[in-house]
Amino acid sequence: MTKLIVAILLASVTLAVRPAPASVPQPDRVRLDRAAAPSLDDLVARLLAALESKDKTALRRLRVSRREYVKIIMPGFVEPGAAPRLIAPSENDFWWSMLDAKSQYSELGILSEFGGRRYTVKEITFLKGTEEYAWYTAHKRIAITLAGPDGGEATLQMGSVVEANGAFKFVSYVRD
Repeated sequence: MTKLIVAILLASVTLAVRPAPASVPQPDRVRLDRAAAPSLDDLVARLLAALESKDKTALRRLRVSRREYVKIIMPGFVEPGAAPRLIAPSENDFWWSMLDAKSQYSELGILSEFGGRRYTVKEITFLKGTEEYAWYTAHKRIAITLAGPDGGEATLQMGSVVEANGAFKFVSYVRD
């Protein structure tokens, strides 16, 4: 009986720490969708164009999709070289729904405050730095100093920017 209990315990521990399946992509094969920008400057230029035209759809496209969040952000949120995280679908759904809902509310606030005006970029900084993960680089808490048409300055602060294989998207518009 004791041997059976030990065998069951060992099997459950082995299953709990099993490596990711072989079908998981390597970091150099991870790609954001076609809406991703080829540079940070281009991503910010697209953001300003979407704000100027008050284009909610364009603004939403600049942010990671559910697929990108579930297939790239969540599993790749480990140290470089580490195996991807295996996450239950219900957990992915929970975290995505939280992030997406908060980002949608933040989009409304950003459009209200900055929409309909033409801005130029004076400076881009990341208030919480940059961190390398297995499949991407996270540039945390973007702050964009803007010059308005009247010469006044404004600062737009948002969440993180993800960079994966030379492509850029906002993870969220929430000031995390």
